[in-house]
Formats: sequence, structure tokens, C-alpha cells
Amino acid sequence: MGTKVAWGAGILATVAVAPRLLLHLVPKSTWQNVEEMLLYPGIADDCISKSKQYKNDLFTTFKTSEGLLGLESHKIPLGKNLSTLAWYHPAQDGKPTLLVSLGNAEPFNSLYGYKDYIKQGYGITLYEYPGYGTTEGKPTQASLIEAGKAVSEFLAKKKKIPTTDQVLVGHSLGCNVSVHLAKKGNYKALILNSPMNSLAGVMREKFGFLTAWVPIQNHAPSPWKNDEILAKLKTPVFVTAFQDDPIIPMASSEKLYKTSTASRKKWHLIETRGHVVSPDKILEKITAFLEEIPSPSPNSTK
Repeated sequence: MGTKVAWGAGILATVAVAPRLLLHLVPKSTWQNVEEMLLYPGIADDCISKSKQYKNDLFTTFKTSEGLLGLESHKIPLGKNLSTLAWYHPAQDGKPTLLVSLGNAEPFNSLYGYKDYIKQGYGITLYEYPGYGTTEGKPTQASLIEAGKAVSEFLAKKKKIPTTDQVLVGHSLGCNVSVHLAKKGNYKALILNSPMNSLAGVMREKFGFLTAWVPIQNHAPSPWKNDEILAKLKTPVFVTAFQDDPIIPMASSEKLYKTSTASRKKWHLIETRGHVVSPDKILEKITAFLEEIPSPSPNSTK
């Protein structure tokens, strides 16, 4: 009887441990490919055009549009002889500039959703990630953060806009970038539209106990542990989420919000199905939140 019990325990242990051990044998390049399929499928999506002519035509159309007069196009250097494309519209005196990190496969014409912010005097900047659109490179956690940091430094050094006058805005995937940038400087505020608390958190919400039994998320090159960062920030934060979000479960966004210990924070729930609300739909709530923040804002870290 004792032998059978021992054999049974051994088999159970093997079944539990073997998948975890096998994960360590998977090549790094394979994890990178899996990550691109899970996190960055938009690199092959038609809605982010690879055509420079398309981007030029779109820019020409926008910079002459009502509310977008004064739009500028810039190539901002990254490392390894790479650069990212950014569109910038200056703010009026006394107004901050929104640095927008777009969602996966979200096109540059999302800028049109910010035209009423521009009319109210807010500045706006959108940019491409490495591997997306006309920007070369590969999308990884490090490369996306590098691009966002380069654009923020461009605003600070070339446009004389200190981080205290920059508002980090993230859409879905871009929330990850915005949160990671927030720990690197004293920014005015953090606006997150359908964020995840972490890659592991999203996987737990979607796949439950399987992610604990076979912890694939622990091997991801880009774990995006946003909750660990937000828990240490004092930066004012505004989070929007949909009640029924097929991409990032609302529970993941809510858990991230609850980790924040900022004295100024706001949760806005949209009680319908969707993912990433158009910024013009929450214009009044966002601008009201920003106008309540004193200048300069509190230091970003505890």
C-alpha cells in the first residue's frame, strides 16, 4: 500500500513539475514570437499603415483641419540608429501637453479624437512604437519604453515642456508604457484608458488556475508589472474601463486602480461592452480632473 501511495505521489509530482521544467527549455526567440502574437499583433495589422506616403497624406490632411492647425511632424532619434515618428501640437500658455501612447494597432488618425482638447488649449503628442508603422525595430517592453522616454525628452529639451507639464496618456497597450514612464519622472498626471494590472493578472482573469499550474507569464520577456509601479507613485491617476471588455477584463483595470495610493485618483466605469473609449467621449471628465491638479503636481514617487 505504501509503495502504491509513493508511486501515485511521484506521478502527481511529475505531472505538476514537468510542464514548469519544460518551459525553461523553450528558446528565448520562441518566447519573443509568442509575445509578439499575444501583445503586439498590430505590427502586422493593416490599420497601422507601413506606407510613408499614407502617413504624409494623413499628416497633410490633419495639419490643415479645423482644430489641428499648427500640427508638426518630427522624427525623434532612438538608439541603434533608429527613430520614431511623432506628431506634435503645441499647448497654449498655462496648459499641459498630453503625451499619448497608443493602443496596439491604433492608427494615427486617433489624433482626431483630441481635437477638442487642442481647442481648449491642451498640447498633444502621438508617436509610433518600434516595429509599428514606418518605425523600424522590434516591439518589446524595453523598446516601447525607450520610444516613450525619447518622446518625453524631446518635449522637455526641444520644446521646453518639463515633465511637470506633461500628462502621460495611455490607451490599452499604451497604458503599460505610460505607467513605466511615470516612475522615471515627476509628471503632472497619468491618464489610463483600459489598462492591465500586469500580464500575469490578465492571464489569470482569462485562463484562471491554468496560469498558476503552468506559469507561462513568468517567462514572458515583457511581464508589464504595472501594479508594482503604480503602488509606489504619487502621480495623480485617472482610470477608465468598460464593464464588459473582451480584450482586457475590467477586473484587471480595477485591480490596477486600487493599487494606487495617490491622493488624487479617479475611477470611471463605462457600463457597456467595448475597449478603449474615444478620448472625445470623456473630454469633460478628463479636463475637469486635470484642472483640479495644482501646479506643480506632487513628486511622482514616495
